[in-house]
Amino acid sequence: RPALPPASHQDTGLTVTLAAGGLRLPGPAPDGLGPQVQRVDASLRVQGRPPLPERPAIAAWSRDGGVVEVDRLGIDWGPLSMAVNGTVALDARLQPLAAMTAEIQGADQALTAVQERLRPNQLAAARSILAMLSRPPEGGGPPVIKAPLSVQDGWLYVGPLKVAPVPRLPW
Repeated sequence: RPALPPASHQDTGLTVTLAAGGLRLPGPAPDGLGPQVQRVDASLRVQGRPPLPERPAIAAWSRDGGVVEVDRLGIDWGPLSMAVNGTVALDARLQPLAAMTAEIQGADQALTAVQERLRPNQLAAARSILAMLSRPPEGGGPPVIKAPLSVQDGWLYVGPLKVAPVPRLPW
């Protein structure tokens, strides 16, 4: 927290940074990803005065323009490496809204690891989308996907594609 409380919703009221490595998952993991997450890290800034964890306080903070700036949210798990940044807010029902950008390596291998959990048409669509979004990085190396992510109306979107439902926050 800064020495003085933020004067407006444009000022940072709280910075959170965390990193963890060598995390072992409690249950079965997809074979291609493995039971251990090599690294998870996050760097977030709560803009405005951080609210108490109560519905009225969170609603007031949100109405006053409070957002969370995600400077980095990353994971390295098996062949998958993903980094996300952007802005998260709450809608009038206090459900998440997000506008973010993701950079993903190893998406094809991760999809192969979870393919048994998908219907054939879902798998085919996912493979087509990955092929369209993947680009070789400058200087060579495995393909990288750079794509906009958004959350709105209870759904996660990759670009214009509706990908998955987002669980409701039970305030």
